[in-house]
Amino acid sequence: MHMKLVKTIAAATLAVGLAGVASAQVNNSGAPYDIYVTGSTAYRSQVVNEELLVAAAGLTVANGFAPGTAPATADNGTSGVGKDSISAIHGVDANNNEIIIHNHFSGSVAGTVDLCQANATVTWIPDSSVPAIGAANTTGVAASNTGNAPYLAMADCAFTDSATVLLSSGVNSTGRTAGNAINAAAPTDAGVTAGPHG
Repeated sequence: MHMKLVKTIAAATLAVGLAGVASAQVNNSGAPYDIYVTGSTAYRSQVVNEELLVAAAGLTVANGFAPGTAPATADNGTSGVGKDSISAIHGVDANNNEIIIHNHFSGSVAGTVDLCQANATVTWIPDSSVPAIGAANTTGVAASNTGNAPYLAMADCAFTDSATVLLSSGVNSTGRTAGNAINAAAPTDAGVTAGPHG
């Protein structure tokens, strides 16, 4: 049974948060650990820069990678991995976990609600479209819905600056609605016994 991992993280603590997400997953298939990130579009470049550091931490000669090997990236648009809302980063973290970080920055409120309501319909760049570590980065990669078993690609964490909106008791009905949904969220059973979130 998978208990829903609910985290709201800031860029300053992103490295610790992502390492924790990867370490908490059970992966017996030899495939990369998949980490799904959503949330605010305003800080996506800062978040992606931290993700690149996380994904490069284990790329050392000791791990078989030549000096200067960089994480590989893919993005859904043409603006670059730090500017597009949908992207992926493939690398190795400091704990020697091969990881693919999937981003879909949908917004502070939207990302938080997606996280807490276990929204499995968010689109991500699939593993099969992410370049190998050290390979050329790609742009214009199609995102798809991988929310069906065995790939329950619900967000693992959300980056948000919407706390004051979500706690609003004033006229902000959208914030109140989102806050109520988050408060009512319960642990979620992923419904599978294997796969990246099983």
